[in-house]
Amino acid sequence: METILLKGAGTHELRLSAGEERRVVFLAAGPAEADIRAELAERARLHLVLLFAGGDDDRIRARIAVR
Repeated sequence: METILLKGAGTHELRLSAGEERRVVFLAAGPAEADIRAELAERARLHLVLLFAGGDDDRIRARIAVR
């Protein structure tokens, strides 16, 4: 399992080859903006988990595109 900490704004690109399987956890604590793009080849499997923890006026935004 891979863990990625989201801080500020950023783009994360994931490419999976044929038959590949990945587990990715995105963690955001506090303000964050993430653009997550995944491209999966034939028979690839991607398991995404997003965990957000914010307080007061924190804004956390995630855009996810999977092809």
